[in-house]
Amino acid sequence: MIPINEAIESGAWLQARLPAPSPSDGNFITITIGGDKENELEHKNLITHFHFKVTDFSKIVLTDIDNPEYLEVSLESNIWLLKFEIINVLKDSVPFYDIEALLQLTDDEGYKFSIFKDDSYLLSNSSFAKKSGLASLRFKNLAPKIRKLGAFAFELPDEFDTLFITVKGGEISEV
Repeated sequence: MIPINEAIESGAWLQARLPAPSPSDGNFITITIGGDKENELEHKNLITHFHFKVTDFSKIVLTDIDNPEYLEVSLESNIWLLKFEIINVLKDSVPFYDIEALLQLTDDEGYKFSIFKDDSYLLSNSSFAKKSGLASLRFKNLAPKIRKLGAFAFELPDEFDTLFITVKGGEISEV
């Protein structure tokens, strides 16, 4: 686990790795084409492997968002912005939502916080979303070896001590 404040201060690149799933794990996705059982294909889950550098972590002042009346969350919500640079190091493109599903923050007591996705105006449609990087990668694919800038939002408790960047089902470490 990498503390967010140390990741920002050091400017270090982090790598996220997941173990390769095997057929015995049941980690397969079944796709039926045209409803025909003969055309059913099995694909292993994608092994996501990317480099990630945290550049900023700050609280979002929701009253400063353009048109705050469109927000679906309470203006008192404790939502934080994590800005980053990211590089897909796989040989194929990766849907960004695969990465969104993997990254999380964990506090020093072991509580886990997934990426906040519950307000489409805040995350995609506001001017803030476009300026902050929240909207820059949503619904996109990350091509291999190309550095991209983006941001994630996290809803956090009012009080917390150290937060760590973690990846579900895998590990994160300095490159």
